[in-house]
Amino acid sequence: MQKLLKYIAQIARPPSRSKLSGRDDNAHATKGRMTDVDMAALARLLKMLERSVRSGHDINPFETTSSQGSPTKHQGRDRAPQMDELQSTPRSSTGHATAVSDDASDNGISTEADTIVLDRSLDVARDSILAANCCIALLSSDRLPKQLYSEELINACFSAVKNQLEMIVYPFVESTEEPQSHSLRHVMHPSSRGSNCRRQLAELFQTLEASIPRINELVDADRLAMSEGIIIQVVYIAIGPFFVAENGGDGEGKGKKENIVLNTLGSSAMRGLRLDALALIRSVFAKHEEQRSWIIEEILTSLIKLSDSKQKAGQFRLRDGRSIRTVSALLLQLIQTSVHDVRIDAQAMHKSREISTSQRQGDSFSRDETTFLTAHETEQLRLYVSGLESATKAAKTIVVFLTQRYYFSTPFERTEYRVIFDNLISDLLCVLFWPEWPAASLLLSIICKYMVTSLDDVKTASQTDNQALKTLALDHLGIIAARLRAAGSQMHSSRSATAQRLRPVDELLSNCSIKGLRALISAHRDLASYLCRKSGDDQSYESARELAAVIWGQELSTALQHCASVLVDGCDEEHNPQARGNTMDFGSYLKDALHSIWEDDVSDVFEMGGSQDDVHRMHRLCEEIGTIQTFKNSFTPILNAVLKALDAPPVFMRTKALKALGQIVTSDPSILSFPNVRRAIESHLLDSSSAVRDAAVELIGKYMIESPEFAADYFQKIAERIADTGLGVRKRVIRLLKSYYSVTPERPRRIEICVKIVLRMLDEDDTVKELAVKTVEELWFGSIPQRSKNSSAHATEPTELQSKAAIIMGVAGYFKDRQSPLEDMLHDIMKDKDSADTSLVHSRYAEICGILIDGLVDASDLPDFTVVNCIRTIHLFASAYPAVLSGFNAATLLPYLKNATTPEEQMTSDYLLRIFRVTIPYMSKAALKFGQDLQLALQPMIIKPSSTSGLLGLQETVACMCAIVEHITHDFGRLVALLRSCNGKSFQFVPRVK
Repeated sequence: MQKLLKYIAQIARPPSRSKLSGRDDNAHATKGRMTDVDMAALARLLKMLERSVRSGHDINPFETTSSQGSPTKHQGRDRAPQMDELQSTPRSSTGHATAVSDDASDNGISTEADTIVLDRSLDVARDSILAANCCIALLSSDRLPKQLYSEELINACFSAVKNQLEMIVYPFVESTEEPQSHSLRHVMHPSSRGSNCRRQLAELFQTLEASIPRINELVDADRLAMSEGIIIQVVYIAIGPFFVAENGGDGEGKGKKENIVLNTLGSSAMRGLRLDALALIRSVFAKHEEQRSWIIEEILTSLIKLSDSKQKAGQFRLRDGRSIRTVSALLLQLIQTSVHDVRIDAQAMHKSREISTSQRQGDSFSRDETTFLTAHETEQLRLYVSGLESATKAAKTIVVFLTQRYYFSTPFERTEYRVIFDNLISDLLCVLFWPEWPAASLLLSIICKYMVTSLDDVKTASQTDNQALKTLALDHLGIIAARLRAAGSQMHSSRSATAQRLRPVDELLSNCSIKGLRALISAHRDLASYLCRKSGDDQSYESARELAAVIWGQELSTALQHCASVLVDGCDEEHNPQARGNTMDFGSYLKDALHSIWEDDVSDVFEMGGSQDDVHRMHRLCEEIGTIQTFKNSFTPILNAVLKALDAPPVFMRTKALKALGQIVTSDPSILSFPNVRRAIESHLLDSSSAVRDAAVELIGKYMIESPEFAADYFQKIAERIADTGLGVRKRVIRLLKSYYSVTPERPRRIEICVKIVLRMLDEDDTVKELAVKTVEELWFGSIPQRSKNSSAHATEPTELQSKAAIIMGVAGYFKDRQSPLEDMLHDIMKDKDSADTSLVHSRYAEICGILIDGLVDASDLPDFTVVNCIRTIHLFASAYPAVLSGFNAATLLPYLKNATTPEEQMTSDYLLRIFRVTIPYMSKAALKFGQDLQLALQPMIIKPSSTSGLLGLQETVACMCAIVEHITHDFGRLVALLRSCNGKSFQFVPRVK
């Protein structure tokens, strides 16, 4: 059988295969060699081969109950009635299809007879495929009489190929370490017992892999009109390998099973099979337009029926080392293949135009003077204007299928469809703007249109299903818009000052910029040349070139139609001759570019793909072209749709819309300065739902830290939310203000932040109070450098301390009541701390107070310094920690104590008296001099009290006098004399009162 196949291949070698062979191919590539053979002999040969082919139809050596790798079990299309017959795989209990006995042991087959049966089954399967391969190779040769092309024969050959793939190859590839089938367990056994079976499997796989390109040649032949049943059979053969998961093939360890499968078939066996299958499905998809929707739906249906592990297993490795899902790559390839007929028609038109031009060279000049577009050019424009219809239809089929299934499915099924949709969008974003994947832009743009449309009626739609689609849209539109915005920003930032920015064709057309058009045409030619060179290594680049050319041709055709309409409309009017001439010149460049779209690259044929720098340059060029081509007007509609969704009645939709807006802003924080964005965010800071308000605060919070220049306008609105009724909102605002404190250099803004946080001491929730206390502690006392021998620490510490002291003094100045919440906060900071932490806080309190007291000596060191505010701040620290003031520091304050004559002096004296009263008990005996001086200063204030201070001031003075005598001076005699004197004066007033 193998010799026969070799002889057939020598006589009738497929043209596409001969190009890759040796130099002796010309001897066997002459046409008509197969026709020299007697047709009767060929018919008899095919009849004998058909018997061998049919002998393998019911082979099932591994007892596979259903197809593991192929989606053939998914059927139900009315338009393909042959599928029930094609997909049935009857099993016989006799002949070569007899299954191996179930009485096998765990390690293999129990009897020698069973081993012989398994070997014989694999031999029959191999011979069946060899026979099918011979038939396909013979039928794919040059034109043969039609009676030889029997549909039953072709169907039998394809059915044998499909059956051996599904029943033998796929179960072996997907087998686990402990397969259920006893026969498969025998083959997988690492000992030599299954070595003969593995050799048979290797031969079978090689024959199957060689048959797929021949099937492609047969299906792609123009001389044959394949029936729908045969095409369906071919489709299942082609898409089967994409749903096979090699267990352990990508794992880190090299287990026994992995070694057996890979060593038997080869490490890249399935990759090669998938590449051949991809070429086959592309040929079917390109040639049979009526089957395209069904093929796409069958692929997606098969994907849904797969388990999660199999969906994750199939990976298509990209050139940068990353991977996308194999099914995603397959769908993109099919979309790119769908424009192949446009290329065929365009080349036919080009030949027709050349013939027509050569025939009418005599009157060509007169025709150019009377009309801008010839009949051939007009026909060409119509071709390109509608050229993307097939690709768009294929892409819409994918989107509509997934969205409708998602819409009408049960909640459990909806989760599965959601995973598939999420994976697809993730893969599209991964290869977006890649030269070899132009279909990603097309498919993603259609997805965006569907999603934006689903958000049109956000205010009125209340159905659960509609909300599910809107949720799906909001979960992805933010990511997509962020990717588009980031690509545009990257293009602007990476472009050098002298580099010319590419502009869209319609923008160039508005001012007839020939210079810009030349740059754009040159960019497209470079891209086409790159794809042409790379197609020599990878045929998938050829489909990418076709789709990119059709997209470019549609742009050129639309611009040419506009030029033609402008010139026609201007024929009957007096127009500026200069403008008309510019339009003619611009249109001429457009026509030249359109005519040269399919010109082959004439660069060095040995330069297959260019250097790595060339690859990066093409990638950047393709990204720039993509941003001005498919997605040139997509960002604004997406942003508007997300902003519109902020007004949706359901709370969860408004929350998701804010999240989507946050994803968009991530790519470009300057979007926060857009008036419509600012209005939307500020309005939802006052939303009726606390969850929406919390999401709005979270959105702004990220960029108040990362990009404070754009988020500063939102500060007041955010700060007001610290008193929000929602507990989570208040806590989030406190954390946000704490972070913003560290990035803003403005002292008034820092003071305002601290005031807002200190006011939370009046909050009704204890957890908010605790968070406020902890926040202030970290801001004021958590980052002061400790005293060390490091000179740099000593150099920076006074500046930081002075800055903190100024801010604390500013906060204290805001609270002028006798009971300040800042005093309570300073108390709570020291609460529930161990001795080490308490000692650390005490030292930092003392450092701040020392800076404040130094400020009384040299007020220029502290901004916005006032004596009253400084002493008020010292009083707060003294109330919280009375031992903070030493005798030396207290002596520094003493000169400011006097009988008040003004309200400011009265307030200063009042704070000083309270400071001295609480700190004196904690002073050492070394403060005797200070105590004596204070006693002398207090005595006249008691004997002759100030009318400004009033009774409260006199009470504080007496209390301070008693404290200084009791704890420091112990001059009780003078205190008694003072009391006697006061008592005597009081008796002088008694008669007057009477």
